Amino acid sequence: MFSMTGMLLEMDQTEVLHLLESPEALKSKVAEAMDVLRNVAQQQANSPTEQLASLSLNDSLVP
Repeated sequence: MFSMTGMLLEMDQTEVLHLLESPEALKSKVAEAMDVLRNVAQQQANSPTEQLASLSLNDSLVP
């Protein structure tokens, strides 16, 4: 699972310090993390497993 904490732990210490010193760099990194999170959520929503899990007994499988 994706997490901002995990992303920070994988970064070099100098890059983390740069994020702390530069609000614009931090804002950019957070935007990047949000894009990754959205992409993961979209992929999971489109996965066959997720589609099967969302079916109910009332759903028609064949038109």
